[in-house]
Amino acid sequence: MGGMKFRKFFLVTIGALAFGWIGIQVLNHRDRLKDPARLAFILNIAELPLSVGNIACSATEITDLIVTCTFEVDLVELDKLLNGWQFDKRNVAGNSSHFPTDAPVGPEFDVSVEYRIESAIFKNA
Repeated sequence: MGGMKFRKFFLVTIGALAFGWIGIQVLNHRDRLKDPARLAFILNIAELPLSVGNIACSATEITDLIVTCTFEVDLVELDKLLNGWQFDKRNVAGNSSHFPTDAPVGPEFDVSVEYRIESAIFKNA
């Protein structure tokens, strides 16, 4: 009799864990669908240029809400992404591994320019 109770408890526990895991996967997938709007919001622009693709955003920090997004864009449309803020442009040397991010970056690539913003509105954020 004790073996049946354990088996039932074990099956219910496994079922609950599987249900929870599936639920998290569904929520993560639905959240990924919001990445284009999230990236436009972060860049402070109304909409993304058509060439923007392969968007992946991540917000894994625990104490602060820090959202990191990676994406691809046709260089011809890069200026459209920079219109929302007054970015500082800085020449840099290195590759993508020198600029760590939580979001997947894909194959390593050379980096020659960095765009930064350190606005007063971000002082307490």
